[in-house]
Amino acid sequence: VLASLLVVAALSKANLLLTPLSVFLIPAGALPLLVGALVDKNAGLGCAIAFSLVVSSLSPFDAPVAIVLSAQGIGALLAFTRAKHKRSFFVSALASALAASGAYVATTFLYAQDLSLVELKDPIHSALLASAAGGLLAGPVALFLRPSVERLLGEVPRSRLIEHADLESPLLKQIAARAPGTWQHSLAMANMAEITANAIGANALLVRVGAYYHDLGKSLNSQFYIENLEPGQQSPHDQIPPEASAEAIYRHVTEGIRVARERGLPEAIVDFMLMHHGDGILEYFWSKCQEQGNPRKLTIDTFRYPGVRPQTRETAILAICDAVEAASRSLKQPNARAILALVQRIVYGKLHLGQLDDSGLTMAELRTIANTLVEILKHAHHVRIEYPWQREEAAVHQGATQAMGAGAPTAAPDTGDVGADASAPATTMAVSASQGITMSGRPPKGRVESTVRFLTEHVLDSADAPRPFWDNGREGRDGRAAPELPVDSGVAQSLSFEAEKSAPTVAPAIPSHSMPPPRRRT
Repeated sequence: VLASLLVVAALSKANLLLTPLSVFLIPAGALPLLVGALVDKNAGLGCAIAFSLVVSSLSPFDAPVAIVLSAQGIGALLAFTRAKHKRSFFVSALASALAASGAYVATTFLYAQDLSLVELKDPIHSALLASAAGGLLAGPVALFLRPSVERLLGEVPRSRLIEHADLESPLLKQIAARAPGTWQHSLAMANMAEITANAIGANALLVRVGAYYHDLGKSLNSQFYIENLEPGQQSPHDQIPPEASAEAIYRHVTEGIRVARERGLPEAIVDFMLMHHGDGILEYFWSKCQEQGNPRKLTIDTFRYPGVRPQTRETAILAICDAVEAASRSLKQPNARAILALVQRIVYGKLHLGQLDDSGLTMAELRTIANTLVEILKHAHHVRIEYPWQREEAAVHQGATQAMGAGAPTAAPDTGDVGADASAPATTMAVSASQGITMSGRPPKGRVESTVRFLTEHVLDSADAPRPFWDNGREGRDGRAAPELPVDSGVAQSLSFEAEKSAPTVAPAIPSHSMPPPRRRT
């Protein structure tokens, strides 16, 4: 920034020496506007004042010049909303022109006690018009120089971010293949973080890309992270001491950074790996160590992440969304009250522990982030309608459960098994009824459920043959009776059936050229 300021000052000196143009025509608000947009508004204000003092000192110091140029830069910054849209720069240019013109009129009256507008008759040499024109130029000049200044400040161009957001990227495919649970978490968190970043005007694309790569290190030792374990698979942390577990968890930060730099990822993306846990405590294993009596007399710093607290709004958003998305999966009843309590606990916890002190987030932005995350989670746990086959299966299951709970003894079947337990057939029949299977292992006669029907009925959708008629075993429209539907015992035992009538289960007659060979009846 200092180098850019000196370059612009040198160009301003050349303008004074080589052209008859007024010094007020210099777009002094362009550089402060860029610094405010890409770094921070406070840094931009300091840059505006420093630049005005430097330019006003290029000749014998002129206080009115310093005042007018300072007003030009400050006016541009105060009107800038840090939005991504180009119109924000043009609004700032208009505010800069008004501020510079007002400052020029005020300083002229203060130093010369003159409000004469005679100079407007000669527009080329009018200092008032030059002040307004300099302010108007500040916005377009800042917009034109923005890509170059972004590169100087280490920002990642949008085109390169889009390139790294490609899901065909080798590193992203590596995460998806080696750590599928982590990848699903990253995808969900990317959507959440992007919406949150848009809500406060942060760089949403950068946050999304950072979410994709932030857990890159987990793809190197995926078995140490619970989201990548298969159901019933034992965690390796059960066999190692807590400090070794903590070291394994930390490795996803350090190793992820190493791999990312080896593959040439921009530092702005690497920052998300370094900062998404900050320097917080791995509480689970610290508590486990204390429960075991802390035999090695370790301190809490042994269980502290080797990271850095979030230094930008984008990395802070990712840190919050990472914790919220992971914790939301543990909610037993994800109602509005539980979601609100969860989000507030995480946001306040990070604020209380100082993890957001260096992020640049304001309290208003934190409130917006919390409210946005609550709305996202509420809609993520939305309710769907219950389909008819779900209601049917629920009714069958409820009836079977009631039959099993009643435990009433029933008469044994007339098979001559004297002394058999009378309650056993009832229980067995209840379980079989809940599965839609008779004692013989075959499906009960009656209308076949939609799931079985979908797997066994050969429905034509081609243009060369009409769609067959289905009428539950009755004659088709052409008067021909449909053949009996062959039912495989394996399908019958794995899928549920609904017993209604004693009518045989049938399938439509269809041309042999479009139907696969029938399966043998078992």
